[in-house]
Amino acid sequence: MSPVQARRTLVLGVSLSLLLGCAQPPRAPVTAPPSAPAEAPLATVSLYRGLKLDANGRIDWSAASFGVSGFPATLSLFDSPARFPNPARIDCWLKFEVVLPGPLPPRPQSTAVLRIPALADAPAGAQPGPWTVVFDGDPPGHWSIAAAQIGSGMKNAAASRWSAQVFAAMRESRSAELVDGAAADCAAR
Repeated sequence: MSPVQARRTLVLGVSLSLLLGCAQPPRAPVTAPPSAPAEAPLATVSLYRGLKLDANGRIDWSAASFGVSGFPATLSLFDSPARFPNPARIDCWLKFEVVLPGPLPPRPQSTAVLRIPALADAPAGAQPGPWTVVFDGDPPGHWSIAAAQIGSGMKNAAASRWSAQVFAAMRESRSAELVDGAAADCAAR
């Protein structure tokens, strides 16, 4: 072998050993990260509140239609007008939607979220929302909003007035609708 060939062989050998020294073992196959558990589906539930008409035949958007009462104090709602005790006595119904983070039908003590409009003239202690609505199913189809969700430290009469104001604003913003009860043409009143 000539000195030139020997040098080429040496350079080739050194280059090959350097390349082999840099070689890495094969990588493990790339796998997808484990998928996150599926979130519970959101369900929408229609709720109803019975409303009275005033002496002039208009919807009574006062505490008279939104009485917060009981112990603990709550505002009662139902998932169907037919489930309300003595529905024939109700002039009109206010229908609105709540979001339930889970499947239907709800289990007792399931909670839903009621988004309410922001109002500039909120009384002291008024909770801006969203309000938590609880399904207790007693009587069947019964839901309620605790007075503490409506207003912190408010007496029942003040919580009734504030809820009346909020639901009237929901009706004006079309996030709630009026449905006929014993009276006709509730949406026009």
